[in-house]
Amino acid sequence: MWTLEYNAAQHFVDLVFDGLTNAEDVRRTTTEGLALGRRHACRRYLLDIERMQSAVSFLTIIDLPNRQYIAEGLDRRSAIAVVLPFEPAAREVALFYETTMLNRGFEAKTFPSRDEALRWLLRD
Repeated sequence: MWTLEYNAAQHFVDLVFDGLTNAEDVRRTTTEGLALGRRHACRRYLLDIERMQSAVSFLTIIDLPNRQYIAEGLDRRSAIAVVLPFEPAAREVALFYETTMLNRGFEAKTFPSRDEALRWLLRD
């Protein structure tokens, strides 16, 4: 299960996963989230995956910056804050995502709490 919305007051796209998440969920929310960001001229994204249980492979994660983000026009000046999950397997996937993004020239950072993620995301 997931929710996706644009936070107009603070100007960021907010994606929250709760429960079992698979590759199709990731691809679909990526497409919808990037479209929402474009619609609002927004380059700040919060991925709150604290309660996510992962059924997502490392190959799915690699595909995001290598293909999907490029194909769907994610601006490399975008900032992506990720709230780390409690579940160990999901946490490994999130940390791998951060490394993969940084290695591909995207700005992404993981945080232990939503408050810390928002502080970083809304800096300026």
